[in-house]
Amino acid sequence: MTQAFAFRSGMPAVPAPQQTAGFGAVPIGTAPRLAPDFFLKKEVSSYAQQWNLTLQKEMLGNSLVELAYLANVGHKLPYPSLNLNMIPLVEGRGPAQQNQRLRPYPQ
Repeated sequence: MTQAFAFRSGMPAVPAPQQTAGFGAVPIGTAPRLAPDFFLKKEVSSYAQQWNLTLQKEMLGNSLVELAYLANVGHKLPYPSLNLNMIPLVEGRGPAQQNQRLRPYPQ
């Protein structure tokens, strides 16, 4: 087994983090570290409701009748998140190639 480093040699040197031009910006041609989205100010919170009603009645001779109603509904559900930095689609089918330089904001 190969050691990562020996304590007797001291801690290994750690390179300083690379400074970027802005929030999430990386030099063109390198892999992005994050893909920020945004939230609409007027967007309302979605919520779900669930109902459960069950009635049971014991009949003659060790028999039971059960009637149940279950429901689930969602209100104000959001549409899919909007990404303004998508690679343009070709004929609505997808990008011609996966390349960071094809994005409107490649950095």
